[in-house]
Amino acid sequence: MRSMTGFGRASGELDGRRVSVTVQTVNHRNLDLVVRLPESLRGAEPAVRDRVARLIRRGRCEVSLVFSDDGAARRQRLDPVAVRAWLESARPLVDEGLVEPRVTLGDLLRGGAALDAGDAVALDPERITELLPTIDEAVAQAARAREFEGERLAAALAERRQALAVEVGRLEARREAAAARAVEALGARLRELAGEAGLSPERLAQETAVLADRLDVREELDRLRAHLEQLTEVEAEPGAIGRRLDFLVQELLRELNTLAAKCRDVEMIRHALDAKLLCEQMREQVQNVE
Repeated sequence: MRSMTGFGRASGELDGRRVSVTVQTVNHRNLDLVVRLPESLRGAEPAVRDRVARLIRRGRCEVSLVFSDDGAARRQRLDPVAVRAWLESARPLVDEGLVEPRVTLGDLLRGGAALDAGDAVALDPERITELLPTIDEAVAQAARAREFEGERLAAALAERRQALAVEVGRLEARREAAAARAVEALGARLRELAGEAGLSPERLAQETAVLADRLDVREELDRLRAHLEQLTEVEAEPGAIGRRLDFLVQELLRELNTLAAKCRDVEMIRHALDAKLLCEQMREQVQNVE
């Protein structure tokens, strides 16, 4: 079992420039992959996506590739063309006497408009292959973080599933006695009504049997047991299992809601509510399972 929350970072080098790759993942219904690359490498996005999707199957995943600003790789230099254009645009202000005509090197550096930042260097998108080991390392780190968090999720889910099985066992142990008391109470009430309405004993027996069947929760308990068994099997499976777990937990909640609505026994209703609380806790955990 893997979580959808993880983080990874790795560094590499290309043309003497340091490259940092970060991978951040959070929960999401599907795979939502966002890739941020330098403009000159934008054409390599499909290759990066393919690489990431090998390990990340579900969740929102943001991948960023950034060239660091080390002095050896990024030398800022004055662009003569930009300097001339900058001065020409300022000439009307000089002619009007609004600014001083003398421009120093410090003015140019502070202004920044005449600087060529050196990012500059256009890269062939196919050179992304040289950075694939760095990308793989960052993705692998994020995947390992997801696996570690997934182990904690698996333990929490198993604990609540076992507690839920205990509550279902208590409901099963009380079902027959609770059903017998409910039928007895219904029978007494129907006999009162039958006397007033003049119903025959045969009709009275039929109505009592119909109501008793509607109040019996054996089918709901059987389905709860079946869902719990399937939940145990799915938890042990590899790969992306979050959606199946979410579906099974919803089915457990649906059966518990039906059971609680049919029950007339206060103790069974209390156990059903405790079981529903455990299901809600499980559903919160499942939302972050890949």
